Amino acid sequence: MFNLFKSFNLLKHLTNKTKMDLYKFPEQSRVIWIDLEMTGLDIDECHIIEAACIVTDGNLEIVAEGPNLIINQSEEILNSMQEWCITVHGKSGLTEACRKSTINLQAAEMLLLSFVRQHTPPGKCPLAGNSIHVDRMFLCKYMPELMKHIHYRIIDVSSIKELCKRWYPKDYKRVNYQKAGSHSLLNWVFDLETTIYSLYSYGYFIGSLLVEKLLHSKMKTNLILADLGKLVLVWCWF
Repeated sequence: MFNLFKSFNLLKHLTNKTKMDLYKFPEQSRVIWIDLEMTGLDIDECHIIEAACIVTDGNLEIVAEGPNLIINQSEEILNSMQEWCITVHGKSGLTEACRKSTINLQAAEMLLLSFVRQHTPPGKCPLAGNSIHVDRMFLCKYMPELMKHIHYRIIDVSSIKELCKRWYPKDYKRVNYQKAGSHSLLNWVFDLETTIYSLYSYGYFIGSLLVEKLLHSKMKTNLILADLGKLVLVWCWF
């Protein structure tokens, strides 16, 4: 998106301070992508059974890929999984992998915390992912030390997807990338990278439409400004 603005010479409208900050503090603009698998979605009853993390820069380029962590849970917890999870995690082999794992929840939290500390400053970088508010609830409950390192803001790709669907329904399918649907982080790199690429594609698509309108459209100024407001809303986290 940054390169898109540059190609249309829109960067000249940025203040000198903004331009300086983009280059002077690259680590502060990084994004922490986390994907979890749980025994269900009930925060009071369910538990994390797998976790993975990728860190990108502000332009969504991958900085580092973290560990794939399958978390050991008791037989009681695994047997109390919600029906959908029993079927899906059983077929993928994740349930059995949890039984065999030697990594407990506390160790998984420390491994993830160690990884994000290596690549992001404390309290500066937001959490991102698909429907990431759900993952965040589980992280706050089960991995509070990790969450202390992460900024309280989130980047929910699902929200941006829903906005694209409503604002540009005719062209939405051009950038509607779907996850593999395996619900196992045995394919976690693909799942997270697909989410990251989806966000980039949605942003690029909205930006392209806006620039096209600004350069070629005869729309009234107030309508163009309304679209500009949408773009700022989507990309304000940069």
